[in-house]
Amino acid sequence: MHKILRKRILNPAVEEIVVEAPYVARKCQPGQFIIIIVEKGGERIPLTIADYNREEQSVTMIYQVVGHSTQLLQQKNVGDYISDVAGPLGLPCVDHKPKKVLGIGGGVGAAPLYPQIKMHAGNDAEIDVVLGGRSAEFVILQEEFSNQAKNVFVATDDGSLGTKGFVTNIVQKLLEEGNHYDEIIAIGPIPMMKAMVNVVKPFNIPISVSLNPLMVDGTGMCGGCRVSIAGKTKFACVDGPDFNGYEVDFDEITSRQGMYKEQEKGHHCRIGLSGENNKAAKPATPIAPQMKGKFNMQPLRTPMPELDPVERSKSFGEVAMGYSVEEAMNEAKRCIQCKRPSCVSGCPVNVHIPEFIGHIAQGDFQEAYKSIKSYNSLPAVCGRVCPQENQCEAICVRGKKDEPVAIGRLERFIADYARENNFEEELPQHNSGRKVAVIGAGPAGIACAGELAKKGHEVVVFEALHTPGGVLMYGIPEFRLPKQIVREEIDSIKKMGVKIEKNVIVGKSLTWKI
Repeated sequence: MHKILRKRILNPAVEEIVVEAPYVARKCQPGQFIIIIVEKGGERIPLTIADYNREEQSVTMIYQVVGHSTQLLQQKNVGDYISDVAGPLGLPCVDHKPKKVLGIGGGVGAAPLYPQIKMHAGNDAEIDVVLGGRSAEFVILQEEFSNQAKNVFVATDDGSLGTKGFVTNIVQKLLEEGNHYDEIIAIGPIPMMKAMVNVVKPFNIPISVSLNPLMVDGTGMCGGCRVSIAGKTKFACVDGPDFNGYEVDFDEITSRQGMYKEQEKGHHCRIGLSGENNKAAKPATPIAPQMKGKFNMQPLRTPMPELDPVERSKSFGEVAMGYSVEEAMNEAKRCIQCKRPSCVSGCPVNVHIPEFIGHIAQGDFQEAYKSIKSYNSLPAVCGRVCPQENQCEAICVRGKKDEPVAIGRLERFIADYARENNFEEELPQHNSGRKVAVIGAGPAGIACAGELAKKGHEVVVFEALHTPGGVLMYGIPEFRLPKQIVREEIDSIKKMGVKIEKNVIVGKSLTWKI
């Protein structure tokens, strides 16, 4: 959580807030941005870092109130908290040590322009700034720029402040009057930046623009912010956001910016996400156990109940419903407890499969859970998505003549049973005195952290996104792997003493020198 330290209303549609963000404030540079989530479970929105204070460990954000998340942000006051702040993201602007710079900020584009102008002014460059807005109230940061620049020119559409017209009119005049600049920075709406590039091009002056295409994760995974630069695909979140203005395909960006306008007008999802549909299960066809001694020699595995197809069409509820206690014990007795179990060698983490299945067959669920957790830190996840059919089950001895034992279903059963019945997690019995940092809270990172914690190490996991889990949270659909299952598996890792630091981009928020 990040506390709001100060708030300022710049005009009816634009606000400035200063928030605590230690990781970001320590490392951010002009040109970079952050991703915030206003309330837990909300959307990720990119915002420019308008300023920062390393001593206070705070960052300043300026935003326009245009959508649901910024409306929520508008309702926040000093002393309130923002759920997540991740960054710094993107590449910092390149300082070419220019002697004279022209900065152009259109509307809220003045916010990302300011830290770059402040940087150049600090390097003793001569600065001219042109600010624009629809009217006087939409011209922001004029006083702040005046403290950094030699000249500040203003253009408004209605002439209520400065020159009546556009920023392009002022820039055209400055260049035609013989003003020479080593570098021009233009930030604002896409049409403004495109027009500015066309104005500057005949004068052959380097010009950079800051792009803000559609963006989802902000760390380079989704590809939503792709742009064409000099005919090549780049990603604004990792390759930008600043680019050479002459190389940008502005028409493509304009087209993609309007891609979802129709959906944004009032789409209402008709698919429920509550999981209440899980109550409507299609019952499994019962199979009578064929017992030979203590084993169930039924050739077919015990079927698992599934969500009714009618209910599936209305929701994202999990399709496979899981075994009942009776079904699980019935299936567990199909394991013939081989003396040299080949299934163990087929498991990537060498779970002693006959051991935990044997405990299920006897109804000793505490020992079954203890057994599998000693090898696997994420049994509820692996029981659902691990490809057992190509691993342990593929070489099950029962599978030579009949169907193999449903190892994955039994793994899922015991993990779910333990969770639903509040089994206590076994805590490390000793402290090794060693500290370990794990980078990335995806399935590998979380599992690694769990194994290290078992050995008594103090473990901290650093995750770039706002929620740990990686592909388990972002890549597998709800009907296959419910997100609540992932959250509870991660909670079980935390109970072992593992700490998870979210919104930390290693290499940017944190750096190490070796």
